[in-house]
Amino acid sequence: MLAFCAAASISKIYFAQPLLGALAHDFALSNAWVSGIIGATQVGCALALTLVVP
Repeated sequence: MLAFCAAASISKIYFAQPLLGALAHDFALSNAWVSGIIGATQVGCALALTLVVP
């Protein structure tokens, strides 16, 4: 169950990447800003796995 939850939370980050253009258009943001949000999410996930899991 824990492995499933971890996989589901991490996969949500990568599922948004093909939709970056649509997200930028829908929320009236630049492509760079939307990409930065996704990048910050990935960094946050990596930090959480590094600092919280051990």
